[in-house]
Amino acid sequence: MEDISIRRRFPLFGKMRMLVYYVSNTVVLKREVNWVIEFNTNEPIYIQIKRFLEKKIISGEYVGEFKMASVRELAGELKVNPNTIQRVYAELEGDDLIYTKRGIGKFVTSDKKIINNLRIDISKELIKKFIKDTKELGFSKEEILEACNDFYEEV
Repeated sequence: MEDISIRRRFPLFGKMRMLVYYVSNTVVLKREVNWVIEFNTNEPIYIQIKRFLEKKIISGEYVGEFKMASVRELAGELKVNPNTIQRVYAELEGDDLIYTKRGIGKFVTSDKKIINNLRIDISKELIKKFIKDTKELGFSKEEILEACNDFYEEV
């Protein structure tokens, strides 16, 4: 009886109770997000995001079968247009680093060969740039190798 009078005075009470029940009984999986990207103006944002995600994959932080954030979720976290994230994901899929399970989401590949090839390609680019820059500063091959040996222990 009391319940009926409450419903008459507060018509949304029943709906509100359902909402509270739904929210309190729904398991919410909160993703740990470590998005720390400082965008620079020298290159397109989508390339910076792509490189960031590639590093997460090759470093092993995102292992095979890791579920990627949705386009909207990642766009919201990074405060970029969803089309930018869609382009990043399309390129990562083109490189076979991620794949789509229809209706479920995007996942990191389990193919270690693809990941290792990317790791080697990125390291070659970095090493070439480093050698080019140090040669321009007048360092010899021996000086570069000596500096690499010294700094390798420090890092």
